[in-house]
This record gives sequence, C-alpha cells and structure tokens, in this order.
Amino acid sequence: MGQLNEGLVYTDEKCTGCNRCISVCPVLQANRAVTENGENKVLVDGDACIHCGACMDVCHHQARRYRDDTGRFFEDLKRGEKISLLVAPAFIANYPDKYGQILGYLKSLGVNHIISVSFGADITTWGYLNYITRNDFRGGISQPCPAIVDYIERYVPELVPKLVPVHSPLMCGAIYIKKYMGISDKLAFISPCIAKKSEMERPQNQNYVSHNVTFGHLMERLNGINLSGYNATDEIEYGLGSLYPQPGGLKENVEHFLGRDVMVRQIEGENHAYEYLEAYAQRVGNRRPLPFMVDALNCGGGCIYGTATEPGNACNDDILFEIHKQRTAPRGKKKKNPWDREAAHDVRLKRFNEQFKDLKLEDFLCTYTAKDARPARADSKKLEEVFRSMEKITEKERNINCGACGYAGCDGYADALSKRDGAVKPNLCTPGGETAAKGVCEVLGIPFEGVKAVKSVIRCSGDFDTSVYVMDYEGPKTCRACNAFYQGRRSCSYGCLGYGDCAEACKFGALTIQNGLAIVNRELCTGCGACAKVCPNHLFEMVPDTSTVWVGCSSHDKGAFTRKICTAGCIGCMKCQKTCEYGAITVTGNLAHIDPEKCTGCGACVEVCPVHVIHKV
Repeated sequence: MGQLNEGLVYTDEKCTGCNRCISVCPVLQANRAVTENGENKVLVDGDACIHCGACMDVCHHQARRYRDDTGRFFEDLKRGEKISLLVAPAFIANYPDKYGQILGYLKSLGVNHIISVSFGADITTWGYLNYITRNDFRGGISQPCPAIVDYIERYVPELVPKLVPVHSPLMCGAIYIKKYMGISDKLAFISPCIAKKSEMERPQNQNYVSHNVTFGHLMERLNGINLSGYNATDEIEYGLGSLYPQPGGLKENVEHFLGRDVMVRQIEGENHAYEYLEAYAQRVGNRRPLPFMVDALNCGGGCIYGTATEPGNACNDDILFEIHKQRTAPRGKKKKNPWDREAAHDVRLKRFNEQFKDLKLEDFLCTYTAKDARPARADSKKLEEVFRSMEKITEKERNINCGACGYAGCDGYADALSKRDGAVKPNLCTPGGETAAKGVCEVLGIPFEGVKAVKSVIRCSGDFDTSVYVMDYEGPKTCRACNAFYQGRRSCSYGCLGYGDCAEACKFGALTIQNGLAIVNRELCTGCGACAKVCPNHLFEMVPDTSTVWVGCSSHDKGAFTRKICTAGCIGCMKCQKTCEYGAITVTGNLAHIDPEKCTGCGACVEVCPVHVIHKV
C-alpha cells in the first residue's frame, strides 16, 4: 500500500465517506476507507491510482482534487528560468477566443518558444504507421493516454506487449524540440490531463518535460487578469494531429493515409474503456481476429474534455465546432502536401514519409513494463466466513447489491474484507448495521468502531398540487431522461422529477412516488444511499437516523420567483434561522440548511416556517 493522499489525486476535508468514489473506480484498491475524528473518509492510495478522474466526476461534495505544476511553473518563470511551452491541441479548442491572449501573456512573463503538440501528434501518427507496417504489428493499442497505459501495465499486464511502442504526441513533440531543434529550455505542457504528470515521470521521459500545467489550474491562476493587450501563437505548422484530442481523432489520421479498409477500434470513457481492455485481453489470448489497432482514451469526450479541463466546458459545443474548424482547415503551404484530400491515399502516405524523412524512428520509440498489481482473489472458505459473519446466509441476502459499501455488489465487499489487509472498513454495510459490523470485526480480529446509522431524506416537497408544470414530457419515463430535456417538466429545475429512478434503485422498498413526488419510508430505509446515487438532481441527503427535522427543498431561486412556481418551496425568509436557539440553521443562497449535529429536534423552525417546507418526523 502506498502513502495515502500524497499522489496526484487526493481527498480533501469535504469528504463525507459516501463511497461513491469507490463505486466508479476501475481500481478498487486505489480507495482506502479510514476513520478520522470519528468520521468515515475515503482516501486515495497514490501508488494504485491511475488518475482516470472517475471519482472526481461523481463526487457531489467536490472532495476529490488533484495536484499539478502550475504554481511551480509561474515561480520558475519569475526566477528567470528558461521555459518553452508545449501546448495541447485541446487548448485552442477549449479557448479559441483567448488562446492567443493567454499565450501572449505567458510570453510576456518570459516563456521562450511555443509549440503545438499537434505537431508531435503528426510525428506519433508517422511513427505508428511505420512501426506497424514494418513489424506487421496488428492489434496494437495506442498510448497517447497515460491512464490507459498505467492501467494496462498494472492491472492487465498481459496486454503490455500489445501497446504500440511509439511515444505519445507530447513526448514526440518534446523529443523533437530537444533533439532536432536543439532547444535546451525546460519544457512546460499546457495540459488537459492529470495523468500526464505520471507519463512525464517515467524513467525514459524524465529529461524532457518538467511541468504539467493543467487547463483548470491555469485558468484559475489567470482569473482577473486583463489579457486584452497580449497575443502570440505557436511556431510550427502541423497537420491532422490537431484532431487527436477528440474521440476517434487517431482513427481519422490513420484513415487519411491508409483509407477505410483498415479497422481502427475506437474506445473511450472510464465507464467502458477498462472493461473493454479486460475483454480485449481475452480476445488476444484466444487468438481471435484483431483490428489494425485500438484507439483507446480514458475520457468519454476525449482530451478536449480531459480530467483537468474546466467542468463547465463539458456541455460547450463551441469546443466541437473549433475541432471541426481544425478538421476542415487547409493544410500545408505547399501544393503537394500530405494533407491534400484530393490526393490518393498512397500518395498522401508517400508525402508524409517524405516530410519526416530526416527523423529516426528509433528516437521516438519507448518501452513498457508489466507491473502486475492485481489483488489476489480470496478463496471460497474465507469468503464464506465473512458472509456468515455479516449474517448473509441466503443467495438473496448475498446479492442485495445496494451499493452502500461502494462496491459493485455484496461479494465485492466481502472479498475485499476477506483479504484482511486493513484497506477496507468493516462498517460500510449500512443495511447490515451494527450486527454485520460486529460480526466482521470478530472474524477479522479487529476492534469494533461503531456504525453511523443514517436515513435518507428528500429535499423537495413539490408535488402535482404545489408545483407549476410547464410541459408534457413524452420521452422515456425515467428521471435521468426527463432531466436531459430542459431539466424536467416543471418550472423549478431543482425539484423531484417524479419518474421513480430512486424507487427502482431501492432494494428495500423504502421509496414510492406519490402524486409526482418521491416519499421515503423511514421504517424501511436502511440508509444505503442508492437513491442519492441515481437522482439526477441530487435531492436525497443521508442524515443521522436520530435526526428528525429537515428542509424539504433544494431550490436556490429567489423567494419571489419560488412563490410563483411552487407553494412548497423555501423562500429564504430566514425566520427559521432567527428562531433557532442552537445555531443549527443557516440560510445561504436563498435556501435553509439544518446541521443535524446541532439540531435538537425541538421543532421551533417547523412552527415558524411560512411555507411549511421544514418537516419533522
């Protein structure tokens, strides 16, 4: 086990121990459940983490953060260090209107050369085509994505021989700058990716790129700075390498030169990529037909929506329009160039090789190492022992799979416990409560730390009678689908969608939809949190089972507007806050919130609320 919270991705103080991070992580041992000051937390094992960002996507508490070199980059510039920039092609796509201004500002701080990694991507394509054809290397997996590479080396090591041994666009660009341009400056990468730092730190790469300056942290640093007087651009002409950051970008490059007769398998997204790699390993092992190559990316939207881009850009179609502009732009100043779409494929390839005739393929090759870090599967005897300690005897009891523990199913949690390595807390089975936790502790020979029993409450009170509905929805009858269309069918975009995704997810029958509103049966609720994980509006809050008072609203709209669209919505009048003698209620953003640790359940706030949005059991 590595040091906790010392790697690129870490957990901060906002963690509530809800286990959502565990539920989506492709590497379960990267998460370590601990108890700090009596509170459950999930920390990150930096040695196991592949920096895929899946946990950051699902953490509604924003408790997962990442480290990069942005601060050190600006400090080194201030000290007068000679630094040149490698700029990810995704940067101009994310900031087409600010691209030149940002580069100009960085140039004014002392940056020397500015080179687009799109040129490095062209070299990578050239390297792929030459290596594959020279060595008849079919079925290889592309490696621009370090999260994919790290996962293969550690968790599917049998696929290591299938990684195409050509450097990524970043490293090809850096090697070209150092070896062929003779630039001795330190290199900084303007990057959309957290995991790129792990690529930079590989032994064979350590003398090339010094700083991983991510989009997100760079833009935070530039916030408030007037950039209007600055302008600069990159220095080397490039071709279709600018398409690499989008899904299928490599595929387009390969097809441009070889035509569509070659099959390039395109795969992306944390939810699918890692499962696919496991299946691909079996396919390779069974000697099944393989594609020309596999274009694998960790991020579902490609590098343009990478792990270190700004979250607000995820729905910005201007980024895709900019990529399309890059795709259709004329390439090359010479009439006979590799990017001429009118030329035959073999002519394009001949011109492409001519363009890079002075490069040595060996300079751009790399190696990989199998580092098998897969945990051993517990034997059936130990698994049975753990199940019985939790009083899970029948197949039904062993397959509740509510997800409270964060694992995909009861057997996953039991398997993790049976390893007895202290990496998993024994009290994560909320439905099993103290009985299950005590049983596990007895079997494992560890002290019982208690179970924090919780119940689910819904922070919405708007039903058909109290809310204003503005449209008829005729699509798939799920909350998730309905939310995708203008955030639901009612005027309030914060409220319950009423199609029962939560009731479907609840394994204990504790949720029903009544008059368009989800209702929690506290007697049946086990506090597993399945409802909270599927609700697209994040309306469910897990509170201590001793807590009897809660605010049934999530709207941050101003009171005057809320009154018009929902008679059961919080109007932010602050009467509850002024009435509470224990300081348990605060009103921020037009919404009241109750701290269950301070609330005594006296009910004074319930009595003074003019819209009756505060409820008491």
